[in-house]
Amino acid sequence: RDVERSRGLGDVYKRQASDIVYGYAGTYYPGRIVLEALSAGRPVLILNKSLHSGGKIKFRISLPNVFIVEPSSKDLAEFLLRNKNSIAHLSRDRETIIKSRYYVVKNHSLEKQLMRDLWLILKATSNSQRRCE
Repeated sequence: RDVERSRGLGDVYKRQASDIVYGYAGTYYPGRIVLEALSAGRPVLILNKSLHSGGKIKFRISLPNVFIVEPSSKDLAEFLLRNKNSIAHLSRDRETIIKSRYYVVKNHSLEKQLMRDLWLILKATSNSQRRCE
C-alpha cells in the first residue's frame, strides 16, 4: 500500500470541506462570513441554528450554492457525501458566481445603507434633544 497516495475518509472530508464555506447566521440574517463567501462566489453551508438565540434560522437565500443543514454531525456528513460533486461544480460555475455576487450587492449593500441612514437619524435626534435640554 502506498501510504502517500492513499486517502482515508478524513482526507476526503477535508477535501470536500475546502470546496464549501461553513457559516453561522443570526435568526433573520446571514453572518458576515456567509456574505463574504457569496461575494467570492463560493458555495456556502449554513447550519440551521441561530448563533444568537439557538433556535432555527428564519431566512432563506434562494441561490443554488447556499445549503442549510441541521447542525448534527450525522446530517453534515451525509450532506457532504451526497452533494460532493455538485459542491465542486458550483464553486466553478460562472453563472452561479455572478448570481451570488448580485444577491449580496442587491440585498446587503442596501441593508448597510439603511443602517447608516438610521444611525444618522438617531444621531440627529440625539443632538436635537441635547439642544432642547
